[in-house]
Amino acid sequence: MRPAPGAAGVLRCFRGGRWYESADTTAVVGGLRVCLAPEIMLRGDARKAPAGPLRMAGAARREILRRAVSSFRDGAPVVGGIGAQDPAGFAASLGEIVGLPESLVWRWCDLLAASIAELAEVAPDRHSTLVWLPGNTFTCLVAVAEAVLRGSVVVVRPSNREPLSSARFVAALLDAGWPADRIRFCPTETAMLDPLIRLTDRQIVYGGETVGAAVSDVSTVEFRGPGRACAIVAADTDPDHTAAWLAGLVAADSGRFCTNVCTIACLGDPAALTNRLGALLDGIELAADPRWPVGWVSERTADRTADFVAGRTTAADRRLTTRELVVHSGGRTFLAPTLLRLPSPAGHPLAGCELPFPFASVVAADEPAVQRLVARSRFVYRTGVSA
Repeated sequence: MRPAPGAAGVLRCFRGGRWYESADTTAVVGGLRVCLAPEIMLRGDARKAPAGPLRMAGAARREILRRAVSSFRDGAPVVGGIGAQDPAGFAASLGEIVGLPESLVWRWCDLLAASIAELAEVAPDRHSTLVWLPGNTFTCLVAVAEAVLRGSVVVVRPSNREPLSSARFVAALLDAGWPADRIRFCPTETAMLDPLIRLTDRQIVYGGETVGAAVSDVSTVEFRGPGRACAIVAADTDPDHTAAWLAGLVAADSGRFCTNVCTIACLGDPAALTNRLGALLDGIELAADPRWPVGWVSERTADRTADFVAGRTTAADRRLTTRELVVHSGGRTFLAPTLLRLPSPAGHPLAGCELPFPFASVVAADEPAVQRLVARSRFVYRTGVSA
């Protein structure tokens, strides 16, 4: 990938009320690097954190969030090591860092704003809150807003795959009037999860199954893990209408949300439906589709994902989309929307599998099989079936 416009340099930590350039850094993409906070720094900062509750009314905290959301989307907050970056520069940087089409940058900004506006009022507390963020979408910054509404001392740990959006949100909060001594921006190695849990009172942790297993016994952690979203399709649904509905569930937001459907269970014969759905997914224009733009990826990510799928596809599986999985177009690399028909969801390594692009498997299922799918899914969509 080319260097990210406006985002070359060394993205700094924020600690002690200022942006701080640590000795250790790691590469993000192009000319951008991010500073890493070692454990000794994390421990020292935790000892110096404010001890009492925030003396600020709930209305004032919500007003800070309102101004921060506006600055995040439409302003030019100053990020340490990067400087002021206007909205166009921010969108261009996310295109370079994580292959996000500009239309999705603005859509995700709007989704984040709506999620923050819907947060319930909470009483302030004296706790510190760790927010361990994922790299797939910056809409998860709503968790930082939740901690702000509580008046917490907020410790933001970004994904090292995409730390820019969370640094921008921290900068926007500071510009909006959030106390500088009540927020820290701490990029770290993944091994720092356990120390950060021990150094904070409450934790909101995003991640996959490995992270989930690591925090499963920690009572203070709210784990927001894989969605394994599934769609249950009744036997008598209209195939054209249902295929259009499913295409959006699979392909919206470039397939990168935990709410995107990755398993479709049909209580009837899926043939007519899946033929139509496969054609709709094949018709998506990569990057520029007005309904469901697909983001691009690095060559490394494309090859690794293609090898993952190939290694788990069996002779009994049938591909229902016609494009190759990896597509090169306009100087970029894409993972094309893909639909597979599996003989059974039971024990299949691709059943319920979340991948960083629009990917779903279709199975014919009876009610017991549907219930097994539903039991392991955080998000369940139904058509023609009572909940």
